[in-house]
Amino acid sequence: MYFFVFCRFLATGRSFKDMSFSFRLGVSTVRKIVYETCTAIWDVMQPVYMPKPTRNIWKRSENMFRKMWNFPHCVAALDGKHCALQCPPRSGSTHYNWKHSFSIVLLAAVDATYKFLWVDVGRSGGCSDGGLFRSTAFGQKVLNLKADFPPDAPIAGSSSTIAQPYVMVGDEAFPLVKSIMRPYSGRAKGKLSARQLVFNYRLSRARHLVENAFGILTSRNRVFKSMSCMLPHNYTKVILAAVVLHNYLSAHLETKMQAKLEKKKLDDIGDADEENPQATAPNV
Repeated sequence: MYFFVFCRFLATGRSFKDMSFSFRLGVSTVRKIVYETCTAIWDVMQPVYMPKPTRNIWKRSENMFRKMWNFPHCVAALDGKHCALQCPPRSGSTHYNWKHSFSIVLLAAVDATYKFLWVDVGRSGGCSDGGLFRSTAFGQKVLNLKADFPPDAPIAGSSSTIAQPYVMVGDEAFPLVKSIMRPYSGRAKGKLSARQLVFNYRLSRARHLVENAFGILTSRNRVFKSMSCMLPHNYTKVILAAVVLHNYLSAHLETKMQAKLEKKKLDDIGDADEENPQATAPNV
């Protein structure tokens, strides 16, 4: 019963009062069910479906970025999402953002299969993504090169033997440091060379994975499509539960994408054999 009420709340975004009429429960009972279920889901599922990133997790993520999105040495895509809510009592303009609304921020790092590797939720929407990232413990580890990324190495398939660092990709809101890559600035026509434009295209294609993950999260949970009436600390519980459930539902994507890559590799080999049949002909 608890989980059904919680899932209905996430999927529809209806108010607690409306939910109380549907389930013939008190408003405070529905509210208690939702918050307690959120806490239980995060405590039980987070260690399994969103564990603390390790070097092996970063390596596996980089492998998928390289094979699927043609961006080597990228371990995650980084961005923030504003989760709208009504102005909390006695908060003034603390949560007021550049969209002229009130919000808390979901700051996340996403792998190549749209799964969340790291999230930070509940900070004021009035701050920039770069400033919020810098204020987190994980952000400090990334900026100080202590996030346990794989050691620098030459890019696979490149003629260069210079060791290159492993990075996260983000937009212009994040700083350009050794562990974070951002696009070239200068959007005006003629300011960027052809090579810089190609680099921006490749980086933006990899970075869009985090925006796509936010879109999938919102589509699955319509509670994020409307302005929330919850207090920030309660809304944070709902967001964390939705994120870890998103990873649970997306657990099969990596297997499907790996199978798709293997099929494409076999098709490419078959096409090459058809073009040059003598290359695979047995010696007599």
